[in-house]
Amino acid sequence: MRVEVYPDHEDFAVRTLGMPGLGALGVTFTSATYGSSSPWTSPSGRPPGSFHWASTLWHEMTMCSL
Repeated sequence: MRVEVYPDHEDFAVRTLGMPGLGALGVTFTSATYGSSSPWTSPSGRPPGSFHWASTLWHEMTMCSL
C-alpha cells in the first residue's frame, strides 16, 4: 500500500475528488492492477485537535484489508 500525506487539506481534496472542499481526512483506493493507495491530510493540514491521527490510520488500514 502506498500512503500519500498532504500538508495542505485542499491539495488532498483535489487529489481525491478533483475539487476542493472534501470533508474526509483519508481515503483508500484499491485496484487489482495498480494496488492500494491511501492519500491523507497531514496533522498540520487541519486545525490542532480536529482529528485523531491514530484513529484515521486504523480506519484506513481496516478499509484496505476488507
